[in-house]
Amino acid sequence: MDAQQSNGIPMSFVIFHFDRDDIRNVILRALGHRGEATDSVRDTLNSAIADTVRLDGFRDASKAQPQQLAETMLVSLGQGNDRLAAGVFRAWAESHEELRTVVTEHLEGAGIPVDGPDYRDSAFKSLWDLDEWHGHVDAMTESREGLDRADVGLMLCCVAGMAPRFADDQFGFESDLLQEWIDLLDELPHDAPEWDEIDNFRAAVAEIASRKDFERDRLLSRELTDKLDAIRSEFDAELRYLGVDVSTWNEQALEKYDPFDGTLELAARLYDSLSLYRPLRQQADSRAEEAERAPERARHEEQILQVVRDWQDLMSAPDPDDEISDDSREADESPAPDDGAPEPTPIVSTEEHENALAELDRRRQEIESLRAENDGLAQANAGLQADRRALDGERDELRDELSLSRDMERTWRDSYVEAKAAGAGGPGEPPAQPETVNDAVALAERSFPDQIVFALNSKSDKNSRFQKPNEVFDALAWLATVYRERRSRPGRRPDFDRLLKEACSGWSYKPGQTEVTREQFIDWYTATLDGVSYDLSHHLAKGNSRDPRSTIRIAFAWDDERRQVIVGFIGLHQRNRRT
Repeated sequence: MDAQQSNGIPMSFVIFHFDRDDIRNVILRALGHRGEATDSVRDTLNSAIADTVRLDGFRDASKAQPQQLAETMLVSLGQGNDRLAAGVFRAWAESHEELRTVVTEHLEGAGIPVDGPDYRDSAFKSLWDLDEWHGHVDAMTESREGLDRADVGLMLCCVAGMAPRFADDQFGFESDLLQEWIDLLDELPHDAPEWDEIDNFRAAVAEIASRKDFERDRLLSRELTDKLDAIRSEFDAELRYLGVDVSTWNEQALEKYDPFDGTLELAARLYDSLSLYRPLRQQADSRAEEAERAPERARHEEQILQVVRDWQDLMSAPDPDDEISDDSREADESPAPDDGAPEPTPIVSTEEHENALAELDRRRQEIESLRAENDGLAQANAGLQADRRALDGERDELRDELSLSRDMERTWRDSYVEAKAAGAGGPGEPPAQPETVNDAVALAERSFPDQIVFALNSKSDKNSRFQKPNEVFDALAWLATVYRERRSRPGRRPDFDRLLKEACSGWSYKPGQTEVTREQFIDWYTATLDGVSYDLSHHLAKGNSRDPRSTIRIAFAWDDERRQVIVGFIGLHQRNRRT
């Protein structure tokens, strides 16, 4: 059981796991039970209402009718009234004696303590893994007819004394490092001294993010400058023929609030369109050939001019600065209020307005810095134009060679996999279309004996219930072909995540795991082959749930000496500090 210990989880925390109508029904049932409740339960609920809930027309809100009270109590719970939550949940649980008995038997059968929450402190004792909590709800509602999911879910909390945590990926972090920081903060008790410095921590993160944003803009400025310089130097004749002037595009981009939002994409489109247009611009040698070339030439000319129009539209779109200025002008031009009229309520506070102005000033200063740096880069690039022209021919040859290499690689991989799969269906051999993950592993072993080796560790599950074993084979084939071929080359590492996504839709490549996690769960992150221990930090992933039918991980290592991929783990998830 994955329950995180804490100093106490506020009882109102749990309501955000239920629909509004479900919590309203819980309130109404608790209020309706007061006439039959034990004295302690009734007094606790009534005193919580009387002391913490205000209802117009009642000195003591506990005297109001349930329908009058329900909405006000619902709002109060949403605002964090933990004392009220404790009174409501205790009365509600007592009113559901039969359901409480059924849930108690279920939890005892699962080996989970039934200590209940700490009603006096208005707190649950610990946090429950969200998937585990949902699993108990599913198990009970599927095995017994007539049980309401919301009732079962809340009773599980009341009997076990645990509140379900929110999903680990609620913030959408793909970075293991950022998720580890979030987990460490989440594990701190509410009175930890670190919370006294949280404002400084936020400010430090904001400052770092701002600085990295500036560095990113500076790098993108260089990329845009290089791309526009390449366009002017390589396609000067084509630009003059079409009447296209890109000499001011750099300056125009720097005038934008976000200088590079879409500009790099348009510059790349223009470069590609001009590359395709150049061989078509001159008149063909024969009339028949020209009849075929003319429509194609016109089509490419229209594509180039469309990029220019898209650039003009992007440059003419209002910036946030302009929108704020327009709003300010409208406010300045509006008539003054009549004497005696009440002062209008500002849309934003003075502090928010000042912060917005300070942010705008900071952005303008950054843009000015980028403009100055861009001027310096432009002067430096002027001296490189001659060298660049000398390299144009060589670069064109390399580009053609790279394009041919990619086409050959794609054709080779597809043919290789199809040929191997087609030949892997003999008597006693795994079928060409694997029906299980085990089949996919066996088929990969047969198809790529020299490229990939399986040394699955004790935490692996070759009998995984993943429902798309053909995708597992495709991923293993990608490791044996594309990944192995790229790793065999010296020099820079390519973008493996992009290459995998192009070949296997929905899969992702994860390049590593933290050292702390690897050392803590060494059995999950190592595999042994011929006496050699391999680090299994790299893995391929499909799915993000804990359902083995839709989620799988393939962890592997690269042996440079053997020039082989070593697959050491296949299963649902490798263990980490969160799991």
